[in-house]
Amino acid sequence: MTLEVLLSAMHLEDYHYIESLNITGNCVVVNQCDRNSRQVVEEKARQITYIETIERGLSKSRNMAIENAKADICIFCDNDVEYQEDYEQLILNEHKHHPEFDIIVFHVESSIHPVPCYSSPRRIHFLTSGRLHSVEITFKRDRLQGIRLNERIGAGTKYRMGEENAFLYECLRQGLKIYYVPKKIARLRDEPSTWNHGFDQKFFISRGASFDAMSSRISLLLVVQYALRKYHLYKNQVTFFQALQYMLAGRNSYRKEEIDAKIILFIAGDYWSGTGPANVTKSLIQGETHPFLYQKTRNKFLRILEIIVKTVRADAVIYSAFSAQNLWGFAIAKFFHRPSFYLMHGSIRYEDLLNQETNPVMIRQEAAMLKSADYILAVSRSFEQWLKQHYPKYSHKICTLTNGIDWNKLENSRRKKKKVPGQILSVGGGMPRKNILSLCKAIEQIYQEEPDCPLKLIVLGAEGKDSAALRKYPFVEDRGLVSHKETLACMAESTLYIQNSSFETFGLAPVEALLQGCSLLISSNVGAVSVMTTVQENDVIEHPKNPEELTSKIRFALKNPNAERLLQGIDRELTSVEYRQKELLTLVKQLGMK
Repeated sequence: MTLEVLLSAMHLEDYHYIESLNITGNCVVVNQCDRNSRQVVEEKARQITYIETIERGLSKSRNMAIENAKADICIFCDNDVEYQEDYEQLILNEHKHHPEFDIIVFHVESSIHPVPCYSSPRRIHFLTSGRLHSVEITFKRDRLQGIRLNERIGAGTKYRMGEENAFLYECLRQGLKIYYVPKKIARLRDEPSTWNHGFDQKFFISRGASFDAMSSRISLLLVVQYALRKYHLYKNQVTFFQALQYMLAGRNSYRKEEIDAKIILFIAGDYWSGTGPANVTKSLIQGETHPFLYQKTRNKFLRILEIIVKTVRADAVIYSAFSAQNLWGFAIAKFFHRPSFYLMHGSIRYEDLLNQETNPVMIRQEAAMLKSADYILAVSRSFEQWLKQHYPKYSHKICTLTNGIDWNKLENSRRKKKKVPGQILSVGGGMPRKNILSLCKAIEQIYQEEPDCPLKLIVLGAEGKDSAALRKYPFVEDRGLVSHKETLACMAESTLYIQNSSFETFGLAPVEALLQGCSLLISSNVGAVSVMTTVQENDVIEHPKNPEELTSKIRFALKNPNAERLLQGIDRELTSVEYRQKELLTLVKQLGMK
């Protein structure tokens, strides 16, 4: 029988910190920091699995440790625990002597809990599990059978406590047997808490939520008993009725979120192509805020069958981006009386006009989709206004849902490359609406005035009507359509990124460029401007076809880097994918489920 310590920590410099905790055996360290990595180290006849993650939340950290554990017996650990010399032997002996128990809880001494919570060994049931703490819990790993800590509660979340109690409750519900042994295995160092600030409003709200996470049936009883039992501890900070009020507010808030989680949404669309709309759709279904149904088959004929099955299962359907097949989807939703939403990333009608193209069939299909959808979600405020202006008869059903930004993914995509002086990047290929020809005229003007300037324009994107004209400029390097990875690499080595579009709903390229250290010059017609609160006059192009304005602002941007300032002006929480998921759920409830 083997033992493994599962250590959750934050911002450790390296795994050697475990020596100060007196961890002598195998260990899984999950270090919440600003990067993702994993290494396995063999030393001193033990194995250390060291995981760095940008994910946040104690429950997430513990679950990650469980997934990476290999030993028969595991124990949760924090970075303020110090084990006594014989902790391994004590734990393993108790599990050998009590094989009938799946979880055995020991005593960890602290200034708050100097003595064991129970003076003699005993079996733990629902009513007695609330006094136990996570760092006292040891468990047989193979007995969990998929049981994990609730990631909606615990340190690092909105509800910052009670994850161990909810975990034990779930174990008991699943038939696991828990045993308490009043034997000391470690002590807690007296270190200031990073989250517990006493019996304040947030404390009681979190406690109320944790009680509902433990058991929605008896959460009210748990709230009342806690208010009575702990009154002598908190009476000097809040009144009895205030404590009740705060805990009930937390209970109700958690319960409402739990109910929301049961609403089933079906998001249909492209997840595979790697285009902007496909990436947005993929980010929505991959987030953890809400479970979504989505299309899995890529077969044209099986997709219709899949749409029927999942529409029946769903409470509402969302079709992302333009597709002729989505017309079938709206008809199916209407047949089964499911509210339908069209997540609109752009307009075929307007983009054809700007790109000097025309496709009457697709324009008619787009109009049919606007008519068929119960509600239309535009991905930027400016796009919402354009739709209402050009499709006034649908104004009553048009609103905005801006694209969410997967900050974790973008942070992980950062490249460390040496900047090429004077290298400017623009994405959009030869599409006229990207106005890259206007950039060329502006750069040409700079060359005429400063023949020795080192400016170079890298153009990425598909072949278009302007491509041949672009390649005539000696300072232009047209690399064509490249992978997303190559695009990021090019951003990392470029000094300035320019998005000079006449129309752009909400692309992530400007944010990606900022994260790669590029200064940004962006058209006021680009939807991403709306999330940048620190933009200044010289950051924004008001007239995309005006070479004089472009010349002036390119010069200014090259001399005055703005990446750091613009990034600081973007609220990461309000622009996150998780926030957009919640916003989508709210819109569905408000509009489609009235």
